[in-house]
Amino acid sequence: MGTSNPTTGKSNLYIFFCLNYKKCTNGSFDGKDTFAFAYSSDKKMVVPIYTTLDEDTLKQSCYNNSAASRHGCAALIQANGWKIPDDYPWIR
Repeated sequence: MGTSNPTTGKSNLYIFFCLNYKKCTNGSFDGKDTFAFAYSSDKKMVVPIYTTLDEDTLKQSCYNNSAASRHGCAALIQANGWKIPDDYPWIR
């Protein structure tokens, strides 16, 4: 099932990636145990959602207080060469 990508408006299949099944809740992307990805039909690959946003916007998305709304965390980590940024608050 595809839905509209909030960044590009194109149809994607969204993937909920969870590192710790005991902490997984539907629709929560906390940036620690749960992350949001999508299958991009244009790129023919799985990518973090919000990959087209700049670093400041990704930090606003990821570093907010609402654990259910941290959709930009995976894209922020990707933008940092798949390394957790030094100021990343959810892994410490």
